[in-house]
Amino acid sequence: MNPLLPWIAKTLSSSTLRTLRRQGHACWRALTGKTPTVHVFISPADPYSVLLLQVLPQLKQRFNVDWQCHTVMERPADMYPKPEYWFKHALQDSQHLSRLYDLPVLRCLPDDEQIEALAHLWATHEETPEFLEQTRHSGLQLWTHNEMHFDQQVDVTCHRIAERIISRNESLRHKLGHYFSAMLYFEGEWYWGLDRLAHLETRLNQAGFHNPNEGPCRIEFNRQHAHFCSAPANPATNPTTDGESKTLTLYFSLRSPYSYLALVKAQQLHEHYGVKIDLRVVLPMVMRGLTVPNQKKMYIFYDTKREADMQKIPYGFLTDPLGKGVLNCYALYDAAQKQGKGFELMLSFAKGINSEARNAENAHDLRLMVERAGLDWASLKEALVDAQDPSNDEPPAWRAWADQHEQALYQLGLWGVPCLVMDELTLWGQDRFFVIEQRLASQSA
Repeated sequence: MNPLLPWIAKTLSSSTLRTLRRQGHACWRALTGKTPTVHVFISPADPYSVLLLQVLPQLKQRFNVDWQCHTVMERPADMYPKPEYWFKHALQDSQHLSRLYDLPVLRCLPDDEQIEALAHLWATHEETPEFLEQTRHSGLQLWTHNEMHFDQQVDVTCHRIAERIISRNESLRHKLGHYFSAMLYFEGEWYWGLDRLAHLETRLNQAGFHNPNEGPCRIEFNRQHAHFCSAPANPATNPTTDGESKTLTLYFSLRSPYSYLALVKAQQLHEHYGVKIDLRVVLPMVMRGLTVPNQKKMYIFYDTKREADMQKIPYGFLTDPLGKGVLNCYALYDAAQKQGKGFELMLSFAKGINSEARNAENAHDLRLMVERAGLDWASLKEALVDAQDPSNDEPPAWRAWADQHEQALYQLGLWGVPCLVMDELTLWGQDRFFVIEQRLASQSA
């Protein structure tokens, strides 16, 4: 492991450097006389874009900045390892956000021909005054009723114009440093859909762009986290219908920073509501043959830091456990499971790797993380010795359950972590605990 990595990560994720970057963009804007501009990249193939369009008018009223929408369609294959899973899950997931923010619920999955026709309509009207209203209405009609109230037949000239506009927009998105849709870019930072609008609202408020005619500065889009574990609850009498404690199944990977946040929050959920946590550990994506490009890794790194700061979870002074570190931790976790302390040990590993720069290849750091989880290092390290024995041709015992968990994840229609499962609910992301809490509240009522 690169010994400089923790310090580089700590510097890059520091609030001081973030403030300096923002000040640099603001100075350049002032020197060049440019208008503060939020670039919004939308795709008719993306339900999160359709939801984002529903709230853009409100944002335009609240903040004195220019909002420029850009229609995009390209989805790089290396950024979307399982696109067939993504589309189906995105529609279901968008419905939770719709209900949370009192927006129309999207129910239909358009076909490719409809999406292409709508993309051409959006692209050719980007510079018109009625663009936002037209995109809001047409996107909603397609995703809620599978209806298209416009002529899908586009002549060759309009088709070529639309393709050029979309290609230009995708080049801009690539130049600015992203690959996804429903993305907002403002002076060096990216914000994804409704889920990250709170960070953008905070920044625009701090920069003085709030419209005073809209009342005092406020944050409207923080409902995913605002009331986490704030509902009254007695852990000893967790609300159930049959007297048994509810169980939350959490699919987790040690290398995933979002999984780290989810693990911490699962522990909080357990302590507050008495919910049991069934941890299902899988191999990191790279060790499962899936790619994670550097551009995607860096966005996840910076985004995790923002989310962690907002939720008061330490993050940023980190190491990369890929390879030997993962093998060590999983071998020790397998042994700890037999003593009923697997969750505690994995939580200790996750905190150590993501916020304390503990090296999972180093025996000293491993021992520290093992012992603070309430386990005996002398008895547990035997599993570590077996895992590192070069003469052992047999796969480690933990590999069997890791493979089983991976297959179960695919059967749920997902491929990445963290994944949350309770009853028939299947959720993806550390920002979906609000759905779990809603379920607990409804069953308690």
